[in-house]
Amino acid sequence: MTLTATTNKVAYSGDGSTTSFPVTFIYWEDTTVKVILSNNTTGVETVWTAGTQYNLTGGDGAVGTLAIDTSPTDYTPASGETLTIKSNHPVTQTTALPLGGAFPSTTMEDRMDKNVRLVQQVQEGLDRAIKFPESSATTGVNLTDLTALNMLRVDAAGTGIENISLSDLALGIYRGNWAAS
Repeated sequence: MTLTATTNKVAYSGDGSTTSFPVTFIYWEDTTVKVILSNNTTGVETVWTAGTQYNLTGGDGAVGTLAIDTSPTDYTPASGETLTIKSNHPVTQTTALPLGGAFPSTTMEDRMDKNVRLVQQVQEGLDRAIKFPESSATTGVNLTDLTALNMLRVDAAGTGIENISLSDLALGIYRGNWAAS
């Protein structure tokens, strides 16, 4: 098999009645799929557990279907919720190849497909990241340096981010009650 598509994540809007969702990317084991329910208003995300909120059919190098569990508890995504299904292939290599003998081409192709999927997962994460221009010399931005009175802003050159104290900003001076104005 070959991985000719870069899709490794799909999202569906809940409607309170749909309980079957296509997994449109190839996956191998159920454990290599991550399912997240998001509240569109609050942004709260809940990672679901296979066998509790959903079950998968398919996989083993093919696409599949995610079925929502509705009994004894109904987990059907409601209107205002988004169900995200994404590849979550482990960052390990468990294929052992024999020394000498026939070349296991099927095993090697499967391993290469899984390596490509790992690269696709990393790319999906990078696509959601804050990025600097390729020519930027900015390095070592550490978010742990932020305190309650600090913030990040784009630097004057527009090529990086800097950590500044809010006390360094001229935010204006309190001038009393403006209700009469």
